[in-house]
Amino acid sequence: AMAVSISYDPVYGNPGQSMNTVACSNGKFGLAAKYPTLGDLPAFPNVGGIPDIPDWNNDQNCGTCWKVTVPNRNPIFILGVDSGKGNFNVSPQAFTELTGSTDAGRVNDIQYEKVSADNCKMPVA
Repeated sequence: AMAVSISYDPVYGNPGQSMNTVACSNGKFGLAAKYPTLGDLPAFPNVGGIPDIPDWNNDQNCGTCWKVTVPNRNPIFILGVDSGKGNFNVSPQAFTELTGSTDAGRVNDIQYEKVSADNCKMPVA
């Protein structure tokens, strides 16, 4: 498997950000109808792009929850709302929770696994 990294983008940390600006907008598994903004998600601010959402047309992993771990830190849980283009790209708040600050910008070779949605404070279907 390819090594997966995690980085951050302030867009995912903006509670007013429209869900229509991410891959999980109005597709088959889109989230915009129920959660118009990122801040409406119970998971917020632990949201972002994930490796398993390629694009709007392949959105079946929208709303899935992922446990991300880096060495010597507690794991975080990220709700997938966008394409991470092969990596995780999350809010600055979540990145700081994971690494202690935003200084690194990107952390390579993370461990990650799909977990139950309730880990992301989301209702379990």
